[in-house]
Amino acid sequence: QNEIAKLLGVSPKCVSSTKKRYEETGTVSDRSRSGRPRKLTLRDESYIFREIRKYPSSSYQKLYTDFNSKTQAVRIRKYTIMRFLQKKRLIVSYS
Repeated sequence: QNEIAKLLGVSPKCVSSTKKRYEETGTVSDRSRSGRPRKLTLRDESYIFREIRKYPSSSYQKLYTDFNSKTQAVRIRKYTIMRFLQKKRLIVSYS
């Protein structure tokens, strides 16, 4: 394991834990994380991006209303859209 670690440029602990994970699960992929699931899917984000490109001066209220009227499965709050836009740096946060 030490030789492998040197070849890969990682610590022996990393090699050991990766080997153990493979023996236990059959894969070296990361385990799923706990926590609250995301409210917006990638498809939802794409929809919001398209709407912003079509109507650059849209308000949060308009995006919120349009999104919730077109999507029956998921309801979001306007603050979700605000946080998404701030995170993607599409708007400036004044807080």
